[in-house]
Amino acid sequence: MMAHGSVEALERRQKRSSLAVLLLVCVVLGVFWMTVGIRLGDAPITRSTELRCFEVAQHMVETGDRVVPMRAGIPWINKPPLGYWAIAAAASLRGQLDLVTLRLPSLLAAVALLAVTGLWARAATGPRTALVAMVLLGITPKLQGLARTGSAEVLLALAATAALAAYGSRSMPSTWRRVTFVVAFALAILAKATMAVLLVALPITIDLIVSRRLLSAVSLRNLALVAVSVLPGVAWYRAVMVRVPGAFDQLVGAATLPLGVKTDAAQSAHWATHYGLPHEQLVNLAVIAFPTSLLLPLLVRRAVTTRLWRHVSELRFAAIVCLTVVPALMLLPQKRPHYLLPVLPALSLLTAEASVAFSRDHGRTPEALRRLLAVATGVIGMVATAAAMIWVGPVLGKYMLAFCVVLTSGTLMTACAVMALLKRDDRVFGAACVVGWTLMMALNWGHVDLWRRAHQTGTTAQLNGFDAERWAVTTERFPGLFHSFELDEKWAVQHISNTNLKELSAR
Repeated sequence: MMAHGSVEALERRQKRSSLAVLLLVCVVLGVFWMTVGIRLGDAPITRSTELRCFEVAQHMVETGDRVVPMRAGIPWINKPPLGYWAIAAAASLRGQLDLVTLRLPSLLAAVALLAVTGLWARAATGPRTALVAMVLLGITPKLQGLARTGSAEVLLALAATAALAAYGSRSMPSTWRRVTFVVAFALAILAKATMAVLLVALPITIDLIVSRRLLSAVSLRNLALVAVSVLPGVAWYRAVMVRVPGAFDQLVGAATLPLGVKTDAAQSAHWATHYGLPHEQLVNLAVIAFPTSLLLPLLVRRAVTTRLWRHVSELRFAAIVCLTVVPALMLLPQKRPHYLLPVLPALSLLTAEASVAFSRDHGRTPEALRRLLAVATGVIGMVATAAAMIWVGPVLGKYMLAFCVVLTSGTLMTACAVMALLKRDDRVFGAACVVGWTLMMALNWGHVDLWRRAHQTGTTAQLNGFDAERWAVTTERFPGLFHSFELDEKWAVQHISNTNLKELSAR
């Protein structure tokens, strides 16, 4: 009887734990949605990618032609159509094409990317690691910024991550694994074909070679699955080549441009090359993975001690993803920071596992090191609080809010983080850091980024609460806060907002 009662009690505790984790996951997704989606349609367009996606999606909505992307009456086929299709579908559902519609697919894809990363991490090591991985990925400013951008980058990252997770998972039923992989890989090809092959096919091939399963994997069933995956992309390319004269040369030029080959079609179209040196991509990785990149020493230590997670196949495959895709992108002549976005889920998974493992052994951390980290945390927290107070107070003119809310919350989060670090309570320390960071990001996306883009487009005077004299004084007194606020003459001329989308449509 006692044994039976103990089993029932254990089952109840496990059920409560699962419900608590599920609740926390929903909180993470909800906070990400509210933080990144705040004032989603208020910031004007300052990126050529968004302008291109808007114009192509607008043509699709107006004409109903979803096959050939058109921009200013010219076929724009150097990019696959998934991003345009998603924006056009959102416009059809909302009944209008505005800045919210333009950016909504990216935001939804980012939320789904967090969920897929959590599922991948849960299948690999458990719910705690899954929650940490979702948080690490969700607080990444680069993902948040691309989630507020109308483009196909987050869609590509979502599709590639889903395909990799389906391949690497050992707990998912085989039928679901195959279906998920086929659908995800097909979407990745429709998002960006060349990058999809590099992001998905390369790490899977390396994994099969390392595990000595390459020959056994070459079966009629697997070849049929790959054929079904690439079929939608092949069908689109075939349709474009039939309808657009000279399409083959343009498609070849677009596919070989990242490899450093500039064909006549690419030169005549004046496509941007963005070529750079290999080491630049390492710098880009450290930047776009911030603040997760601060934990890279823990990740390296864990990789060495576990011999690259040799006993956990899911984590070992995630490591192979990072160790193959990053060097491949380094060797690729074309260097763009957002190319590394699909690597972040695997990197977040591995860093989360390393952080959880380190937390279990936190008693071994020297006291001197913890005191040093506490001092650094306190300095960073107070500097961030001071910067937020300057923005809310002198810049926006809301001094009462700056002192009553910003100062109080910033000081409280910093104090909680420092005290938790000194008391060896890693959970409270992590929670305080995440909450403080999220508040800073909410202020950034809800106010700072909006004012920055407005200043770059020369429309700051249209913002509520703008005071020309106060703006001039604060920009002169605090130049460090406004280093990215330079006026961009290009976008000052081509400014697009919800108020003049009709004018752009008429043009």
